[in-house]
Amino acid sequence: MADQKRKSKGKKPVAKRPSGKQTASAKRNAVSPSRRETEIRRTQQSRRRKYKRNYTLYYMMFGVLLVVLGTVLSLTVFFKITEIRVEGSSVYSQSDVVSLLSVKEGNNLIRVPVKKIEEALFTQLTAADSVTVKRDLPSTLLIQIEDGEAAFQLYDEEKYYQISGKGRIIGITASPADAVGVITGISVTGGKEGDFLQDVIEEEKNTDILILQQAFSEVGIEDISLVDLSDSLSITFFYQDRLRIDIGSFTNLNDKLLLLKETLDKGNIGVEEKGTIDLTRSDMLIFNNIKDPEFPEEFTGIFDWSDGNGEETSPEQEESSEKS
Repeated sequence: MADQKRKSKGKKPVAKRPSGKQTASAKRNAVSPSRRETEIRRTQQSRRRKYKRNYTLYYMMFGVLLVVLGTVLSLTVFFKITEIRVEGSSVYSQSDVVSLLSVKEGNNLIRVPVKKIEEALFTQLTAADSVTVKRDLPSTLLIQIEDGEAAFQLYDEEKYYQISGKGRIIGITASPADAVGVITGISVTGGKEGDFLQDVIEEEKNTDILILQQAFSEVGIEDISLVDLSDSLSITFFYQDRLRIDIGSFTNLNDKLLLLKETLDKGNIGVEEKGTIDLTRSDMLIFNNIKDPEFPEEFTGIFDWSDGNGEETSPEQEESSEKS
């Protein structure tokens, strides 16, 4: 007994370790107030995000419903055509154009196929250079027409094809149109009103016309009454009805025309003189004063070059008379 007492006196009491459940519970109880507030804040934010997502979904569904409803109403109830307005044409009247339309007043403006209408009208309005169809909300269908103006006329097989500035055949007549220059020497294959010139003549000839038009425009030569393009290596044209100009090929074309314009502007050739001009070289102009430059009789009278008293006038004379 004495030994046992001595052994028990020498040992220190050992503290019992708490169990796992007790440790976790103690930690929870030991959470600081700031940490607890953070966790509460996170929980509240998570709930707000959830509510926000729900509201966003509701708004989206409501928006889709409004769009569908608006579309249905716009295609059935609203935007009915109450006016069809035609603008820009002096050739076609309002009734002419409206009679060609597949849509009428009372149809829905939104459902109008404007591109198809443009194509259909352009095909039928053969004297037009362009047709544009627009929706003028809330209730007007607007049709804008650009009339074609003859830039020149092509003569072939006793027919005159009036060609607009955009290259469209806007008229075919048995006699020439007044004050419109004539181009000869080109064959037209099956051309009809509304066709484009490039589709009814050879590609090379169409290119020749474009080159010559551009050169005349750039140099500023006007009063061209007749051009013969039967041979692209021996081109001839008439200034008014009195001067025949032989320019040969298209080589150095602008230089040749500049030399011609300079000669005419300086008055080196009289405003009433007739004759021929050899312009086959770009650095030399040879004028042959003859009474008959062989202007074709069938094209005489297309232009009136007189000032009303039987006397021919040049652009320079007209300008000086305007100043005086």
